[in-house]
Amino acid sequence: MLPPMPRRLAPLGLIAVVTLLASVGCSTAVQQQPSAASVDERLALAEEAVEIADMKDASVNAPAAPTTKGSTDSKYPPCPPSPHRGNMTDVEYVIKGFEAALVFDGPFDFITYWCNVWPPDLYAAMETYFPPAAAMEAAKLSPNRNKKGFSAAGSNNYANLRYKISGYDLIKWSSATGAKKYGSDEASFQAAAAVWTRVEKVLFSEAFTAAVWRKFRVTRANKKHDFRLQIDHAGYSIGVHPDSPKKVLTMQFYLPEQGNAEQVKSFGTCVHTKDQYRARDFKSNGRAPCEKKFSFLPNSAYSFTVHAGSYHSVDGVGKAVGLRKSVLVNWYDQDIGRPGTG
Repeated sequence: MLPPMPRRLAPLGLIAVVTLLASVGCSTAVQQQPSAASVDERLALAEEAVEIADMKDASVNAPAAPTTKGSTDSKYPPCPPSPHRGNMTDVEYVIKGFEAALVFDGPFDFITYWCNVWPPDLYAAMETYFPPAAAMEAAKLSPNRNKKGFSAAGSNNYANLRYKISGYDLIKWSSATGAKKYGSDEASFQAAAAVWTRVEKVLFSEAFTAAVWRKFRVTRANKKHDFRLQIDHAGYSIGVHPDSPKKVLTMQFYLPEQGNAEQVKSFGTCVHTKDQYRARDFKSNGRAPCEKKFSFLPNSAYSFTVHAGSYHSVDGVGKAVGLRKSVLVNWYDQDIGRPGTG
């Protein structure tokens, strides 16, 4: 028998356990992971649906959920179609998709995953003008690595395989500097800076920030934020960690290479239970089996509030050909100066 159909959650609605599919030809968006299985079994499992559990109330103001009435498909419902752009601004478009995204509470509270995040024209421009690794800096090992167990890109054994740049630094480059770093002419870099300025204006707009705070019921102050563009090279891994308690919320946007189905399966972020965190293998950079794993789908993103149990990791970079490109956004409740790696 099919599980009950979920309805959209209100910003203050009850938590749901969900996975999503991309709107066209996508595999399961949040993949249930086996405790021990062959590669073939894991890949087969990635295409299976995970059982819906404890779906509850929804907002009376939220749009109607997609329906599977009469369907025999036991998989999770797909992501809703891209909002019709119409006269919506970038901010309005992103908020509409974000507010429609379901929230789930496993393996820890307040996680969401959604697709069709950016207006199609803006996402295409983000792909086109994503900076090359040559324009970025390699993450560096931190002198405080592993002391508190929060972990960060600079506190693991593979830090030098991650390249990153602050979006603010990119936007502030002069045309000559930016062109040199991009390996392009000045006009092309100016187009790139315009794209990332559009992204920044959405992410830190008053309206989007308010929508995020409502959805996750955040009560902590928003005193600092940053966004960075990053590339992980083959072999990059970061062990299971909860993130620094200075962070309020983290959000990551995926930009896989077009047509690379193996990246979709392998490059996503894992989320973990407390038991998995406690059992992580310190001889292998703090690895542990995934409880769930987000698919690295085009124009998709996940987000969660940071707390003592927000355990997550990255593994599998290198199982597919190509680079792992993403945009990482963090909000902090402390004025910590220039944000570190997270």
